[in-house]
Amino acid sequence: MDVFEAICVVDGGIRLCISVLPHAGKSGFEGVDKWRKRLVVKVKSLPQNNEANKEVVELIERITKCRCEIVCGWKNRQKTVLIHGNRDRVLQSLRDVLTKDLNG
Repeated sequence: MDVFEAICVVDGGIRLCISVLPHAGKSGFEGVDKWRKRLVVKVKSLPQNNEANKEVVELIERITKCRCEIVCGWKNRQKTVLIHGNRDRVLQSLRDVLTKDLNG
């Protein structure tokens, strides 16, 4: 699976399909879940009191410099995130961090 199968351009921004691994040693993109066609995102927070969800949003907003929101999967490890903003800039930001995080 190409990592960019989990990223889709939609009206209003970019839709990102992710699987979240909470209570990790560090936060960031970990790899690809080929079966679910989702990017794997690790977060330090526990999945209690929406802490992991908040960390996912903060991580993606820090990477893309754009506002984002979880639009599906608030109580599930499989989530869909909508990133609002300039599509080209968001795609480039994701491409940069994914290339760096997943290749070394």
